[in-house]
Formats: sequence, C-alpha cells, structure tokens
Amino acid sequence: MTASAPVRAVVGSRVSDTHGNEGKVSHLIQAETATRHALSKEWEIVGSFEDLDVSAQITPWKRPDLGPWLTERQGEWDALVWAKVDWAFRSAKDCADVAHWAEENHKVLVFTDDGITLDYRKGQERSFGNELAKVFLMLASIFAEMELKRIKARVSAAHRHLRKTDRWAGGQPPYGYRIVDRPGGGRTLEPDPVTSEAVRYVGKLLLEGQSQWMIAMALEAAGFDTPSMHAYKNQGDTYSSKRKTPP
Repeated sequence: MTASAPVRAVVGSRVSDTHGNEGKVSHLIQAETATRHALSKEWEIVGSFEDLDVSAQITPWKRPDLGPWLTERQGEWDALVWAKVDWAFRSAKDCADVAHWAEENHKVLVFTDDGITLDYRKGQERSFGNELAKVFLMLASIFAEMELKRIKARVSAAHRHLRKTDRWAGGQPPYGYRIVDRPGGGRTLEPDPVTSEAVRYVGKLLLEGQSQWMIAMALEAAGFDTPSMHAYKNQGDTYSSKRKTPP
C-alpha cells in the first residue's frame, strides 16, 4: 500500500448465539458500527465477515468467516474493524496472538466502541500510540476473558440448582420426554405420548433378547422416527397421526 492509496478495510461481526432476541440483531449492530467507522475515515471497504453462532473461544484463524481473511486473503486488506473487543476475543492469548500477527504483517486493528486502534502500517510500528493502544487492548481482552468465566460459573451454578428441582434447564429433552410449561413458572419435562411409547417398545424388545439391528428395523417398521427427526418435526400432531401402532 502506498502513502496515497486508500486504506482497504474489512468490517465484521461475531455472535455466539443467534437464537435470543439480542443475538438476532447483534451482528447487524456490530457490522453497522464497524462500517460507519470505516466510512468516517474514508477507507475503502473491500470485504466483511459474519461469524454467526461461533464462540469467541474459537481461535480467530479457525472461525469460518474471519479465518480466511487472516490466512489466504490477508493480502487483500489493510485494516480489520470490529465494534468491541469482547465481540472479537474472549481469550487474552488469542488477542495477543492477533495483535502480534498484525504487527508482523503491517495491519491496522480497530475496536470502535472501545476507542482502540493499533496501526502497524509501515512507519507506524513503534509509535507511542500503538504501545498505549496495545496496553488497553490487552486489558480489555483480560476483562472479556474474566467475564466469560463469570458467565460460565453462573450458568453452572444455576444448572446445579435446577437439577435439584423439577424445572428444566434447557436444551433438547431426553428421548421419551417433552418440554411443557411448569405450574408456578418456568419449564419442566413430562412423558411424550409418542416417544415414550417408542422407549417402552424398545424396552420390550430388549427383554425379548432382540439385537440392536433388529430393534432398529422394528422401530422403523412401526413408524417411529429417529430422535433427531422427531425433534425436527417438533413433536406435532401430524407426526402422531401418521405413526403406526407397534405390534
């Protein structure tokens, strides 16, 4: 890149979970923030990345959308723009690795909402501003990592508590059960009228000494779907009405 050439920017976002209300729009907000910053600098936006349902614990080089920009496409851009440090990293080591890589490859790293810019273009590498920005970046990544550990601890504690009650913590229910509203609030499990019948049928065949292969064939002949297919069909009435009665 020559002194007169425009800075080529890649803007992007990352969201760990897109199923919640915040996750459905977070990546759009991140991308808008990064784009607005690049345009305010009169940079040329040459690409973008959008890692949806991708944990920040995954190293940046292995993320599906961001990874190629750090490997085979690294020659196509000069600046990488995120909205915030904790959307980019949840690991201080990953943050340090990317900062070191940017310095070696003369790149610019920007975290707009945190006011952090590392400009490692040729001639800027050893500036005081970069050294100060690196300190702030590392501190922000350490706080992001600490926050992740606190979140995990809170979730683990909540699950330990819920296991002592009849409330369902979340996720795919065991085959044979379905999730229903719980009196008094929350969710709980109850036997599913379709899959619980399949479980009892499997138990009957096992007691008769049938092999796993024979049980699988019998379940298919009786019209039972696999657990994944049953979940896909959302345990609907249509599925129940089409199922045959097992012998």
